[in-house]
Amino acid sequence: MFGSVEYYCQLFKAGIMNNFIADHSCSLRTKYSQLRADVMKREYKYEKKEVHLQNLEKAYEKIYAEIFGALQK
Repeated sequence: MFGSVEYYCQLFKAGIMNNFIADHSCSLRTKYSQLRADVMKREYKYEKKEVHLQNLEKAYEKIYAEIFGALQK
């Protein structure tokens, strides 16, 4: 479902896999920034944007932890 944690996890994973075949790779943080910008420019109510941004953050932390271990704050 669009905007869910699982949705964003799948986009991060797809981006990682694309890095194996692309001439120009994209870091996980860059992909996060691109997805965040996409959410911000959509015409959603404030509450819906906040939910999407929170889900994006959770997905980023989940994928980061899967790849690198616990996220350092």
